[in-house]
Amino acid sequence: MTHEVPHADCIVAVTGHRDSVLEPGDDVRHKVQSILEKLAAKHGGAEHLLMLNALAIGADRLVFDVACELHIPTMAVLPMPLADYEKDFTEGEERDGLHRRLAKCAHLWQPETALPRPQCYAALGATLVRHAHILLALWDGLEDDALGGTADVVCMAKSPVALHTGICFPFDIVAGVELVHIDVKREGAGIQQE
Repeated sequence: MTHEVPHADCIVAVTGHRDSVLEPGDDVRHKVQSILEKLAAKHGGAEHLLMLNALAIGADRLVFDVACELHIPTMAVLPMPLADYEKDFTEGEERDGLHRRLAKCAHLWQPETALPRPQCYAALGATLVRHAHILLALWDGLEDDALGGTADVVCMAKSPVALHTGICFPFDIVAGVELVHIDVKREGAGIQQE
């Protein structure tokens, strides 16, 4: 894993719910795979893409795993220094899963110091929106007030005015992010309304 700034023709960032319900046979994984395959084909191969991913439980991990299968290079973009971020994962499988995925990343970026929670997640979302060409949102489509949550990041992508994060990220700012929404169900959310 390197800390160098990678080059990519297309930068794909991920936002999504941590509690997404993705059952066997669910077409969400297939939709993600199809989107990533089309992007790779459009840009001359998987090696011309770069995935920005925070590796959180749920949507981030699903997209990361598909990207790995397709050999898309990934940069782990953490909302806070790793030592602090690890505390968001329970010991055992959750934390081990984070470290297994980090080991597969081609690149790692983490801020030197942590902002207070939940501002660090809002800054992460703004960073993803400002520096990606495509924002892949695995989202239930429902608005909420959670600062730095999936709905907040989608809102940033829809109107990226004043997205100053105060974070020094090693990429140029992209003129506008294309939002690609994949509808997902959430644990305990009941029946989805179309």
